[in-house]
Formats: sequence, structure tokens, C-alpha cells
Amino acid sequence: MPKKSKGTTYTRKAVTTEIKAESGISVEIQGKWYRFLYSETRILPEGANEVEERRMLWDDVHEEVDKQVQEIFDILRGNSR
Repeated sequence: MPKKSKGTTYTRKAVTTEIKAESGISVEIQGKWYRFLYSETRILPEGANEVEERRMLWDDVHEEVDKQVQEIFDILRGNSR
């Protein structure tokens, strides 16, 4: 849907075709600091619901970082998969 720019009469004509999300966290584990990062870029097909695609992308990147943190905890506890 075209959107007007704040403070002007110009209407946006650009179409979002790609979205990217990055997530990260630093965690201190047994006196050592670990940094976990994940980034993902997705191409939006024509007709995609941009708002829902963004929400799902954020959910996915946060979940991936959570998995990375859990993996290091499992490894340090000797419960590696």
C-alpha cells in the first residue's frame, strides 16, 4: 500500500522485496563470555504479507539464537547431542 512520507506530499513508490533480521546475545557461562549471533535475509514474493513475514522472520532469528545458547549449555553439561 502506498505510504505518504511525513512532512511532504510525496507518496512512496518503492516496494519491499527483501527483508533481513539479525539477533544476538552475550552470555556469561562459568566465568567466560560467549556471543551468539544469527542473521537471515529473505526475499519477499509478490503478494506476500510483509507485516506477517517480518514477524515470522524475527521469531525465527530469535529462536535460532536461543538454540545456540541451549547447545552451549548442553555441551558444557556434557549433554551434547
